[in-house]
Amino acid sequence: MKYKHNTFIRICVFVTLFVLIAQPVLADVSFSDENDYLAGKADAEYEAGACGGRAWFLIGLCGGIFGVLVAYLNKPYPSISFITGESQAYINGYIDGYREKCLIIQRDQAMSGCILNTAFVAIIYYVNTLE
Repeated sequence: MKYKHNTFIRICVFVTLFVLIAQPVLADVSFSDENDYLAGKADAEYEAGACGGRAWFLIGLCGGIFGVLVAYLNKPYPSISFITGESQAYINGYIDGYREKCLIIQRDQAMSGCILNTAFVAIIYYVNTLE
């Protein structure tokens, strides 16, 4: 009976030491992945500033509400040349950040074009009703 008690104590000590030693190592890995993800997202948001805002304005201007609908349905993809050789967490962050930023730009610019289109149509309609 005494032998089983010693084995149980050894196992408990081993598990406790393993948890205490492995915990900081596992925590560093998760922080590293999170830092890579956030770095990729920040880089993508910076580089996504030139993802065709003027083109989306023209699409909203010429297409009206249909241009806005296209802007909401379109999913932009980043260039692969920026993310080659990076970690998977960085790539995931880059893709997420690029898509979020480009979708915001697309929707805002298309909506601005649509509003300007509506204003032009309203002015033309108003001028024609005065005659």
